[in-house]
Amino acid sequence: MTTLNFLFCTSIALLVAYLAARSYTVRRVPLEKAFNENDGRLKFALEASHTGAWDLDLIDHTAVRSLEHDRIFGYTELLPSWTYEVFREHVLPEDRETVDAKFRYAIENKSDWNFECRIRRADGVVRWIWAVGQHQRDSSGQVRRMAGIVQDITERKDVEEKLSELNQRLTYHVDNSPLAVIEWGPDMRLIRWSGAAERIFGWKAEEVLGKKMEDFRWIYEEDQKQVSNVSDDLTTGTNPRRFSANRNYRKDGAVVYCEWYNSSLVDSFGKLRSILSLVLDVTERNRAEKALKDSEERLRRFYDAGLVGVIYWNMKGQITDANDKFLEMTGYRREELVSGKIDWLKMTPSEYRALDEESARELKATGVNKKPFEKEYIRRDGTYLHVLVAGAMLDQERFNGVAFVLDITDRKQAEEVLKRDKETFEKIVYEKTRELIEAQMELERSRHLSDIGILAATVAHELRNPLAAIGMAAHNINRKVKNSDIDKHIATIEKKVTESDQIINNLLFYSRLKPPHYERVNIFDVLGESIESISDKDKKSAAIVRDIDPLKDVFIEIDPLQIKELFNNILNNACDAVALQNAMLKITAHNGDNFIKVVVEDNGVGIEKHALDKIFDPFFTTKAKGTGLGLSVCKQIINMHGGKISVESEVKKGTSVTIVLPKKERKKEQAA
Repeated sequence: MTTLNFLFCTSIALLVAYLAARSYTVRRVPLEKAFNENDGRLKFALEASHTGAWDLDLIDHTAVRSLEHDRIFGYTELLPSWTYEVFREHVLPEDRETVDAKFRYAIENKSDWNFECRIRRADGVVRWIWAVGQHQRDSSGQVRRMAGIVQDITERKDVEEKLSELNQRLTYHVDNSPLAVIEWGPDMRLIRWSGAAERIFGWKAEEVLGKKMEDFRWIYEEDQKQVSNVSDDLTTGTNPRRFSANRNYRKDGAVVYCEWYNSSLVDSFGKLRSILSLVLDVTERNRAEKALKDSEERLRRFYDAGLVGVIYWNMKGQITDANDKFLEMTGYRREELVSGKIDWLKMTPSEYRALDEESARELKATGVNKKPFEKEYIRRDGTYLHVLVAGAMLDQERFNGVAFVLDITDRKQAEEVLKRDKETFEKIVYEKTRELIEAQMELERSRHLSDIGILAATVAHELRNPLAAIGMAAHNINRKVKNSDIDKHIATIEKKVTESDQIINNLLFYSRLKPPHYERVNIFDVLGESIESISDKDKKSAAIVRDIDPLKDVFIEIDPLQIKELFNNILNNACDAVALQNAMLKITAHNGDNFIKVVVEDNGVGIEKHALDKIFDPFFTTKAKGTGLGLSVCKQIINMHGGKISVESEVKKGTSVTIVLPKKERKKEQAA
């Protein structure tokens, strides 16, 4: 029985008599003597334990209580009256529902009322209380009252909270430690099994607590005797601190290698209280050590075989050991190696230092070079040695390492020959292919121009004379007959005659286009004349924005007639593309070191993507009226001048044409 339960049972017995004596004032004098002795003992017990007493009338919820009761709630003197509702107001809002529920349950089931909650005292201080009450029956056996005690347990709750926090922290650290924490009782039964123990051995705590080690298959058979000796030393006190390295079974039957750090705890009489074991799983470490040992043995055989150079080195640059193959490759003697005169840092040319530093960082971080890398070493005689190197670290400090060195000098020389031959072959293929393409293009162009020339000559011969006669007749009619209706038709005839004549001129110009006749001219003036010309002809009143000042006083060698034809064609196309309203043309220029660039932009209808690849083809046009020769002529002019022309366009947003012409002076024989 706990101290609180004992206090409660004793207090209730005395409390009933004490409170009954105070409540029945008619019988007070006879009862006072009868209960005087009990009253004194009760007061002493309650005050000594800071416990308040109360007696609650379950009918009207009024209560008779002791002074200590009211003091717990922050009052220095007894209040005139006290009810369950007054008590409830002191309970913090978040605890009221629980207190009410327990009160109702006690009333309905005639059971004890036992609870803990927080209250706010009269002075505003929040405290924890514990209260308990029992039902009291009257002479007829009816339950009309409940008597009980209340105690301030704030200090106890603070201690419990601190202990709980401390226990949580300790449990957390124990469970998350790589060391398993296992504790044995005096009878060598398991009483603690941490989370790390579960991870290492596979059994849950509930599966092993209360068992002895021989109750389940846990100790490796060959290590049973060793473990038994350690256990005897610990239980008898012969050696209260024992280390053991042995094998254990996991729940799944796998074997783990463990290091056990054991200590026994005895009381002042020398009696064993418990044994604490800290267990470290070293399975992976043992495997790594064995693998390293096997690797070192294989490396030693490889080292002595002399297939490749092998060196042992450190981060200071020293080569502490090397096989004969490496010494043969680099020309050093073993005496120089033993005396510490071979330094891999000094053997490395400066252009490979950065590569070595990168390799060292990788070795520091991962312990191994994931990929071999190529570098050079300087031989003892000063010549250079091409090598392929890969290294690995040999210690946890990442200071000492081993490296394999393969001489790739022959391979590098072969690569150089292949590279040179490959470049030569590619150059020959490129030149021959270019010549073949140019010849094919020239042949095609010549055939095409020949066809166009014949067509142009025929058209010019067959059409120009009739067109001249039609034009002359229209002129005579217009001169002799003054009639407004006829004037409009005459104007249409003259316009169509002019357009037809222009088509014939374009055909003749395209078919008779000759190599440029170069002159050193001011490109600003040529471009300006074309812009002025288009401004005069523009019937759509397009806004023309020009930014060509960068070309002022810039002289380049061009055929001025052809370049003017180029600018005229581009500007005419831009004017034709824009709408009647809100039309805008923008001409910008850039003066580069070796070239000049002119960009013509419009906000016209744009060109469909599928048509962009064909716009420089002869007779291809997107206009309702036109020959489709303008841009083809422009392309030829640009090509003959060694320049470039490109077009970018977006439907309903406009088109941008970029013209690039070289500034480099041409040789006299080219210009001739």
